[in-house]
Amino acid sequence: MKKLNSFFSVSKGLKLLVAFSLFSLFAVASMNPVRINFFYVASTVTKVNPDTFPGWNTVSFHQGWSSRSGLTNMKDMTGVATKLRIKVTTDFFGYNTSGASSRTMGMTDSVSKSNFYGNSTYKGGVTLYALDPTKAYKISIFGSRNGTTSTADVVYTLNDAVASKLVLSCANNVTGLAIFNNIIPNADSTLVISLDKGLSNTIGYTYLAAMKVEETTATPVSFSPVMINFGPTSPAGWNTLTTYTTTGAPLTNLIDTGGNTTNVGIKVATSFSGIIGTTGMASTTTALNMSDEVSQSNIFKTTSGGALSITGLPPANKYKLTIFGSRGGLTEVRNVDYVLTGVASNTVTLDVANNATNVAVFDNITTNSEGGLNLTLNFGLNNTTYTYINAMKIETVSPTTVISLVDTNNKLTVYTVGSKSVRVIWDNGKDANSLVRLYNAQGKLLQNVSVSNSNCVDLNVDNSGMYIVKVQSGKNIWLTKFVK
Repeated sequence: MKKLNSFFSVSKGLKLLVAFSLFSLFAVASMNPVRINFFYVASTVTKVNPDTFPGWNTVSFHQGWSSRSGLTNMKDMTGVATKLRIKVTTDFFGYNTSGASSRTMGMTDSVSKSNFYGNSTYKGGVTLYALDPTKAYKISIFGSRNGTTSTADVVYTLNDAVASKLVLSCANNVTGLAIFNNIIPNADSTLVISLDKGLSNTIGYTYLAAMKVEETTATPVSFSPVMINFGPTSPAGWNTLTTYTTTGAPLTNLIDTGGNTTNVGIKVATSFSGIIGTTGMASTTTALNMSDEVSQSNIFKTTSGGALSITGLPPANKYKLTIFGSRGGLTEVRNVDYVLTGVASNTVTLDVANNATNVAVFDNITTNSEGGLNLTLNFGLNNTTYTYINAMKIETVSPTTVISLVDTNNKLTVYTVGSKSVRVIWDNGKDANSLVRLYNAQGKLLQNVSVSNSNCVDLNVDNSGMYIVKVQSGKNIWLTKFVK
């Protein structure tokens, strides 16, 4: 017995060494970025070699009924095989070569111009397998439809979660990406990516051309203010929209004031009349802290109705938008009505004549279900000539956090909004009439709210504890428990 005890005592260091060696042996090495392209192939029989394009893994069948639609042991950008797999799990309608020429993510024309595309019936979707659920990932997605005058907004959703949606304007897209940052895979090592048409999609199709999967160690960054300039030049520190027509390229992945790339994008939704860099007032004193190059430039319209579309805002937050409009050298009032529409519509009027100090402010704004806002410029009182917008600031005013769900329901997401409210978001079209009921843990009905033209609602929840929320939307009924 003494010898046995002595053996265990002496072998402590050996056991630690063995344990360390085993850990080193089985530890999963960091994965280099893996790029995937979705390639047009004329044949319905022959599969394209997945190594056709160096540095890319080529998926060549757009329908999930065939095992040919998937790839295993995809290679990273250095050519080393990984465990990562992909498969088409929701059928696309077809494939084409109608994308734009792009060098984003190191694409060639063969990659960027080739798309899988979906329609209302076959929307398209893929699943990634063999991801490490202990690590975070960045997923970058590119889709493009060149040569179109239609809108081609596509919604990319992770795991059917309401809060994990990004909208990408694919119409004539050259540089825009839908980027999901700091994503944790499901417990079964998968991530499901689904496609759908955006609310403003008039072309009728979804698009998927390329994807990049990479590990990330970055910590999530809070949403810092995003500054947008409207004019012909691009001042440092500002995201500048230099087009005034719907045919111009949108701005995507705007940079916030912390230098971080965001998913926020902006585009012209209804054309303006022109763009100019010298007619606004200089030496302004507003919260936007503009240089003369920013304050003097604007886009303008000679009628009501010029409009901008903002996308990529996390729908669980509330936002504050500060807008500056100015036209110098005037002797008359020139009121502009700025109409901002998200889950609701709000109007703020600003007299832009010789304006150097005033701004239009929208506070506590909720986006639509896709994280979008639409801004329309109309004639205000006594104005029949021009509308203007020079600059804009977008910031979060009520950061929210996901509440702990007792029963996971991917169709329902519950967030805190302040100290005494929660926001319930459900995965259904905003046109459906919905009924939302809140119960306590004993099943007592606390609130019964009817909702029209929206897929979210704020409920008053004063006390901590367990609650049950039930949503009936159209023919769907969803139920989940949460703890506040």
